[in-house]
Amino acid sequence: MLCLGKNQMNEFAGLAALLAFVVAVAAPAAIGQRVLGPLDRAARGGRHRTQFQVSDFLALVFQLQVPLAVAFGMRAGMDHRSTIPIAALLCIAVLLMWSGGIRAMSRAGVRDPRRRNFFIAIILPATFLAALALAPMVMASIVMLITTGLTVATGCNWLITISLPFVLYGCSRAIRWILSEENQKQAVQVEDPLA
Repeated sequence: MLCLGKNQMNEFAGLAALLAFVVAVAAPAAIGQRVLGPLDRAARGGRHRTQFQVSDFLALVFQLQVPLAVAFGMRAGMDHRSTIPIAALLCIAVLLMWSGGIRAMSRAGVRDPRRRNFFIAIILPATFLAALALAPMVMASIVMLITTGLTVATGCNWLITISLPFVLYGCSRAIRWILSEENQKQAVQVEDPLA
């Protein structure tokens, strides 16, 4: 790269930025499909209708705490009038993610409240955030390593980046566990002991 001229370097930077954008957009979709694919297939093949449980709303309240804390935690350095729209947008995103998760769990036939809440409150947000963060974190880690060398901040950034595939793998295994036949049978037995 040192032998490139200024004009060639600008072209290289432009192509690198375009490639980074494409990867940042395509990677979360591909990762989400890979991790959430078994649930999607089970929901499409299921003949169950969407049903809400009281515990589903408890999971929603749990999930809404995070965007509200983020939005109102950012208030210190911002205009206070911009906090409400940011909080509203984040809450709408959480509400859409929650309702999609409930719909998929219901149609897949998952009735056990513990498994539903585990998925809705922990697995789905972790999958969503890790899939969105993976590509930008890899890019940021590489840039930090090139520009600043090996520092504590670079090491911490790489540690977080390396942990994200493990988080996604854990989420994938948890979804397969939730959907497994023996767990579904146990859930039916727990729900209806008189049958």
